[in-house]
Amino acid sequence: MLEIIKKSEFTKNVFILTTGSSVAQLIPFAAEPVLSRMFTPAEFGVFEIYAAIVIILGSIASARYELAILLPKLENKAINVLGISLLIVITFSCAILFGILIARPQIVNLIHNPELAQFLLFIPLGVFLIGINRGFLHWSLRSKYLKNISLSRISESSGRAGFSFLFGILKMPSFGLVLGQIVGQVMSTSVLILKFILSDRNKYIFFSRKNILKQAKIYSEFPKINIPIALTEMLQISGIVFIISFFFDNTIVGEFSKALRILLIPLNLLGTSISQVFYQKATKDYSKGIDISVNLKKIVKSLLLWTLPGFILFIFISPWLFGVFLGEEWSVAGEYARILSFWIFFKFIISPVAIIPLIVNKQRQYFVLNLIGNLLMVFTLALSGMLMTGIFATLLILSATQAVFQVFMYVKIMSAYKIAYNNKN
Repeated sequence: MLEIIKKSEFTKNVFILTTGSSVAQLIPFAAEPVLSRMFTPAEFGVFEIYAAIVIILGSIASARYELAILLPKLENKAINVLGISLLIVITFSCAILFGILIARPQIVNLIHNPELAQFLLFIPLGVFLIGINRGFLHWSLRSKYLKNISLSRISESSGRAGFSFLFGILKMPSFGLVLGQIVGQVMSTSVLILKFILSDRNKYIFFSRKNILKQAKIYSEFPKINIPIALTEMLQISGIVFIISFFFDNTIVGEFSKALRILLIPLNLLGTSISQVFYQKATKDYSKGIDISVNLKKIVKSLLLWTLPGFILFIFISPWLFGVFLGEEWSVAGEYARILSFWIFFKFIISPVAIIPLIVNKQRQYFVLNLIGNLLMVFTLALSGMLMTGIFATLLILSATQAVFQVFMYVKIMSAYKIAYNNKN
């Protein structure tokens, strides 16, 4: 294993990030049996709706300029892209806070969820932390501070799990889960910022209003194209929570969210790490005229072969597994997980493909594809909800249609890449 790692920088970088992610995922995973017995499905449901709001808004908090941090060849340009990202995050977070303070009564009436209303003022803070974290995360990727990224992820998961447990002991229901997440975000972001201060403080001299505006103009396509893309991507996961909450109560929302969260562990654990490292390497290779689809297809094939046996086993044992691991009241979540696993399996397999549109400047086409997928998702859930088909039938239709769409997405993106590569060369 060590010989393989030494032979390939890509494999080594994936190994570093995956190791950190493994520990980061293991901590909350180990805490699940405890936390699931301290908080009810309904309490988790309220927290998941709050988390969905923060994640969706946090995904666009920097206008997606953080994605451009890896692109400039010169450090003095990249540092100003980071500056753009941070300034927009601060402005956006303050705007959300101001909006909540002004229109809080109207928002409370709109959401029709008294339990959620008490967390409104925490939303701007959560969005701010996500935005700042993503900016410094991409700077760390550019600078290859991979061990620091792993440490950041571990800090977040340990802080969140530890303080959620503490607040659970103090009998703070959904409020404890929200505070636990915020503490984890603070710890994670602090690790990234500290590394930047210690290693890159000499680059402060490159910051200037003129340079920031110049880089903002150069990469102006990122907010125009990637904000809609980010929103459509977030709707595929976090947005579902909102739609489910319109038709079902907090208990079902909590059970559904728990099933989806556990299913996403492999996607967040391995898929994200592979995508991030591949993005860094593929950006440089493509600029040199190297066909990056060869390595990409190998990665997708490997993910398929590695995960297929586990996927098949999970289908048979998921209800029993959830009941034993999380407690009897969560066995229904295991039934949901079995249904949703078909969709998440295909999403995991093709996850590295999602960065191709960024590299070949096909964000518009990718946005259209995501939009189609989300419209399909919204239509499926809304129609099932209005027809009152029940949660099981609703999730079955959702999972089947989204699994097929993931395959369609892969074919379309690879086709677009082939055209772009041939035109370039």
